[in-house]
Parts: sequence; structure tokens; C-alpha cells
Amino acid sequence: MLVELLSGICAVLLYVFIWLKSKANDTGHGIPIPGPKGIPLFGSLFEFELGNLHNIASKHAAEFGDIVQLRLLHEHVVFLNTADFIRKAYMDERYKRFLNDRPVTFYGENFQYGSKGLIMNKRGYSPRHAQLRKHFAKGLKAYGDGVTAFEDIINREISDMMEVVRLHKDHEVFEFLPILENSLSNLLSVLMCGEKRATNEHVSLFWDYIEMVNYVGTPKFDTIMKFFPFLKYLPGPYGSACRKLERMREQLIDLFLTRQKESFMPGKVRGLMDYLIHEQLKEISENKQDRLFTDEMLFALIADVVLAGLITTRAAMANMFFCLMHHLEYQFKIQNELDRVVGRNRRPTLNDRNQMPMLEAVAMESQRYLTTGVVMAHLANEDVNFEGFHIKKNTFVFPNMWYVHHDQKIWGDPWTFRPERFLDNEGNLLPMEHPLRKSWVIFGMGRRHCVGESLARSRMFLYMANMLQKWNIFPARDATGSCCICDPRSSDVEVKIVTSPKPFKCYIRKRW
Repeated sequence: MLVELLSGICAVLLYVFIWLKSKANDTGHGIPIPGPKGIPLFGSLFEFELGNLHNIASKHAAEFGDIVQLRLLHEHVVFLNTADFIRKAYMDERYKRFLNDRPVTFYGENFQYGSKGLIMNKRGYSPRHAQLRKHFAKGLKAYGDGVTAFEDIINREISDMMEVVRLHKDHEVFEFLPILENSLSNLLSVLMCGEKRATNEHVSLFWDYIEMVNYVGTPKFDTIMKFFPFLKYLPGPYGSACRKLERMREQLIDLFLTRQKESFMPGKVRGLMDYLIHEQLKEISENKQDRLFTDEMLFALIADVVLAGLITTRAAMANMFFCLMHHLEYQFKIQNELDRVVGRNRRPTLNDRNQMPMLEAVAMESQRYLTTGVVMAHLANEDVNFEGFHIKKNTFVFPNMWYVHHDQKIWGDPWTFRPERFLDNEGNLLPMEHPLRKSWVIFGMGRRHCVGESLARSRMFLYMANMLQKWNIFPARDATGSCCICDPRSSDVEVKIVTSPKPFKCYIRKRW
């Protein structure tokens, strides 16, 4: 008890010292960024709870405008609330070298070997980060022709998933998300290793790992562990979470790295890991001193794929099914498109995608409507005069995706699911230079832009086209006669690292 009291007093005194120092150094050139004043010492800290960052950030955006600054204890936090500001911050030559870094996090430092990999990499404009992006993109094309050659593998997995769905007869209620999660886990194993390794135990491992990262990566956990890192060695919730995540990390290393090295055959690239192992052995043979592909880097990239490849794809597909389930008219429109372009005697292919603008528009609208909240922070590595505003060094800079994709000035009716907004009068997709397309920034921008966007959007197309070619999907009602609500503001939708529906039940009906 005494130790906790003294630790608390020391923490408060340290915060006071840092706060006073930051106030003394709060000089600079440029317009002060508008935002709430908060309360002395704590700033806006007590406004925030887990899961409501997007709501608070959007409330301040509506009040203060395109750029907002607030303070959490001694940290300065800036929100960019327009696609134009996000694009300039991360891509404009004047700013991109200063606003593409990542802040140091407890998770990145302790579980990704000093923030290695792509996602947690602290230096977004460093040559090593550029090298990683280049190799990672090349590794995703390990099957020869990239996304197109990977199509057969995706289709085999879709066929397996559809066999599971087919076991549920017309009007039989079932949970769809576990089936989707199992399918995506199998696909991840094939992408990484060239074969399915996702047993039921491994599927649980993937999703339990993601849940634990969700917890360890929260601002509250991160702040406590930064000030009291010794807690990771002690009994209690913080130490327990760290030990559990460490065990899961070792299991992932065994599954995707150790086993792959044991079966590695030079000259034969079965998946992403073989490509990375080949590059590692190449560096060793050349006696490179500053090697990029260490074992630690390889695992950090594995973690990146598990987190980004599963959690974002699962959310995107779940959101699309969820929206379609509640807007049957768009299922029928996509099916008319499928019957016209594909017919019923063959399965959809990626070559059909350009001829199916309605399906693409529905995918884009579902990602806009149930968009992610506030994505991972960037860090200002220098004082920056950004469009006349002064962003201080070490400020956390967040792209406010939630607000950007629900801004009434841009979208008119942002809380309405209306895919036609992405189509012109002839029913074709709007050109890339159209203001609505430029405001659709789901996959990010600049050096932090999602390197797997092409693969992700191809998967979404194939899963959706194959499912809707065969079936319609309907929401199931509970004992009271009610069903879940498809509205990003409802309690049936969760906003964490990504936005996705809570587990839901549905039923299917064969088309023919």
C-alpha cells in the first residue's frame, strides 16, 4: 500500500514537472491550433474512455474545425479532420518527412523487439522503412504474378468456406463471423507458408493474440507501463497480460518462423515467409554487418501480417456482409450485376471486377459507413509549421478517419448507407479525382499507406461475389422479435482498433 502511494505521488510530481516544462517551452511560429483547454495538469484526459476516442475527436472537430489540438497530461495530441489535411501532412514534400514517424509504445518496444516491422516502425521516412515496404510488397507476390496468381488459392479457401455455410440449410440460424474468421485464418497460413496450418487451436491463437494486443495497446495500459515498467514482472493484471502475450508470441514464432525454417528449400518460395527467409540467408552469405532481416525483424513482420491481415480484413468483410444483410435491395442489385456479367455457370473472377461497379460501390460505402475510428498516431519529429499552424515536436498526430468519412459537408447524408454516391449517372464508378473519391481515404496515405490494399480489396470482391452468386443473407431475430441494428452509432457496432459489428446471427436462402 505504501509503495503504491509513493509511486502515485512520484508520478504526479513527475507529471507536474513535465507539464510546467512544456508550458515554459510552448513557443513557436504559427497560429496556435484551436481546441479545448481542458483542466490544469490533466488537460482533456478525463474525457476519454476506451472506445470513445472517435466520438470525442469528432465532437471537437465539429466545434473547432479542420485541425484540433488537445492535451492529455503532458502530451499534445492533434487531430487532422479533413482528407486534404491528412494528404498534405503525410504526402506533401513540405511536411511528410516530419509527420510520418510513430511514437514509442510499450507494446512496440517490448513485443516487437524495439518497434521493428512496418506498422510500429518509429522512422516512417527512413531508408530502412522504405526497404521493408519494398521487400514486403515483393514478398506478397511470392507466387509469381501477385494478386492474380493468388486468386486460385483464395478461391479454394472460399469453396471450403462455402461448404461450411452450405451445411446450414435455408432459414437455419447460425453465427457467420466464426466461419469467416476460420476461413481468413486458413488464408493467412497459406499466404505466409504456402499451406494450411490453421488448426482450431491456431485459429484461437490468432484471434486471442489480436484481442490481447487490443488490450496491451490501449493508451491507459501504455501510459501505466511506461511509468511503471516493473509491473510486467509482478503478479496482477498488467504482469499477467504481458506474460500471456509473450506466450502467444512464442507460439506464433514456432508456427510461422521455426517450422518454416526447418522445411525451407532454397529456390522454392511457398509463401511470404520463404521469401523473407531467402532474403535473410542472402544477407548472411554476403556478410552484411547491418542486416535488415534478423529473426527479430521477421517475427515483427509476422505480427504485422497477423494484426493487419486478419483484423482489418475481417472487419471489412464483416462490415460489408452486415450492411448488405440490412439493405437487401443492394444484394439484389449486386446479384443482377453478377447474373449479367458472370452468369450462373461459372464462378466470379478478378477479371469481372471492372465490369461490376455496383459491387465495388457497395464495398466502398460499407468501408466508409462503418469506417475505422481514429487510426494509429503519427509523431511529429520536429516543430512543424503546418499550413500556418504550429505543431510542436513530439506531438501525437492522428488522422480522424471517423470524422472525415462522416462529415456532412462532404457526404451530405453521412449516416445513410447509399452506395450510389460513388457512381455517376451512367452507373460507373466516379473517377479518382472526384471530391468524394479523394475524401475516401480508408487505406491511408503516404509511407504508412496499407501495403496490402490491392490484395485486401481483391479478397473482398471474391468473397462477396461468390457468396451472393449462390445465396441471400438475412438478419436473424431474437426471442423478442428484434434484430441487430446496422448503424455505426449503435451499440451493435464496436469501435476499437477497427470498427466492426458485434457477433451477429443470420440465415441464408439459396437463389437457385
